[in-house]
Amino acid sequence: MKFTQAEYRVLIDELRRLRRGPGLAAQRRIALDALSAVPLEAVDTADAVQGSLIAAIHTAAEQLAPEFATAALTALGLHPQYADEQLGERIQLLARATSHSERTIQRRIDDAFSQLANALMSRTVTTGSDHANREEKWENAHIKVNVVYGGQNVVDVFETREVVALDDGLALLHLGITAPARADRSSTAIEELEIHAIQGGTIVEKQAETNARVGFWLKLPQPLAAGERHEYTIHVRVSENSMKPYYICELRRRCASFKLNVKFHTPPAEVQLLSEEFQADVSDETIKFPSVPINSAGEVNAEFTSLSPGLVYGLRWVDSPLSGHSAPR
Repeated sequence: MKFTQAEYRVLIDELRRLRRGPGLAAQRRIALDALSAVPLEAVDTADAVQGSLIAAIHTAAEQLAPEFATAALTALGLHPQYADEQLGERIQLLARATSHSERTIQRRIDDAFSQLANALMSRTVTTGSDHANREEKWENAHIKVNVVYGGQNVVDVFETREVVALDDGLALLHLGITAPARADRSSTAIEELEIHAIQGGTIVEKQAETNARVGFWLKLPQPLAAGERHEYTIHVRVSENSMKPYYICELRRRCASFKLNVKFHTPPAEVQLLSEEFQADVSDETIKFPSVPINSAGEVNAEFTSLSPGLVYGLRWVDSPLSGHSAPR
């Protein structure tokens, strides 16, 4: 079942409302319309709806990186360590416990709610094929990405990834990219994204998982045994007009290293490094990240190691140098 960006935003707004005061467990009114895309058990009382939602949130939070799961559950008053406090006090306690500022915790909660909403709503997404809901047991070893602005109003992205099977019989990889947004804020249709497997597998299915994300299945040449490594390369082509001014990698699985090269036909005024940042900060033009040099060939290189799931790594470019404040830590 495909859900829309509007449903996604409504769900996030409801999560923000439910976190107020002592949190979800104390709320007496839950907007069922806001939960229309979330699968809940068939219940007939308000208390039962509340209990079903709490159970669904705990299950969905297990898919998040620990720091984001903690942020989401703390904000909603569902984390046992902070369950008896008001929202502001919960944020203060989590900030002290993690040695972060309250502002950083607020940003982490925003990112956590985005991830939590995706996890809740993805439980309703099916493809109608045997690939749906298949448990994948693999992790990333190394990722290398080349982004090329060719000057013909197209951007080519080449991604080479080495994965490691964690169990015998791994034959399919579920992958995905965020589709660029059109000027009218609607998502780019699947048909507008050209995705091809260059080596190491065959793309057997492609679908819109959300209004902004396209998922696809890569069938490997042969099943992998536990511990076996495999390398594949995919090519994605989009129009330059629909490409956002950054390339980021936000992983759900561990990764040892990520190398990124961006080659510009017309170099921008400045390129900035995104390392262990929050998704919500990437598009915030008031935040200035560290600058990285553009070489004489119009290329920028970045390398990251020991990537943490749920955080953002990559490069952002701007037409004129920004004078905003530095990213919070």
